[in-house]
Amino acid sequence: MSEPASLNADGKQINNIRIEAPMPANKRWLCKRKALLFIVVLGMLQSSCTRYRDIDQIISQYDSTDFSSLRDRTVLFRSRGLTRASSIYFVGTYETSCSPYIVEVNDSEGNITEIRNHLVIESCGKDYLSKKEIELVVKRYLMFNLCSIQVDAEGNVYINPYEQELPILLRRSSGAGPRDLSRFSWYKGNWYVRK
Repeated sequence: MSEPASLNADGKQINNIRIEAPMPANKRWLCKRKALLFIVVLGMLQSSCTRYRDIDQIISQYDSTDFSSLRDRTVLFRSRGLTRASSIYFVGTYETSCSPYIVEVNDSEGNITEIRNHLVIESCGKDYLSKKEIELVVKRYLMFNLCSIQVDAEGNVYINPYEQELPILLRRSSGAGPRDLSRFSWYKGNWYVRK
């Protein structure tokens, strides 16, 4: 069976032109879904590779860093402050049932503008860190470019360089091992990554 001849804009006959019906909607949806899935998987692979490259960079940067001034302390970047050039941090001890102190820091000068202890008083009934201790912890923390640092009493260092979430890296001290080591997998040297 031969296809009907078609005419171009000049009125000349064009042979062998095939006009196909549009793709059904369900097939278009399936093609779009496959393309989207491909993009997502490609992004995950790229992110995964970047993550471990970043982890290697963090490890090399902080492998021999002395965190002893932060022993038994936790510092977490919480958010931008109420003023344009300030940030809010949570500061506390590593193992406590008490709430953390809310500390506002002037970003340009690096000094503390306010320490709020109302959550500490509500949860513990009294302060557990002095103003001087909080100032020293914050001053030391600001030297690092990390979102969260926790150091236990044995000197094991927990880090989340990027997010206000659970630490993703653990630098195990040469002393006693951390109690939660089973939540981490050995990565290299004395460094572990969260499972």
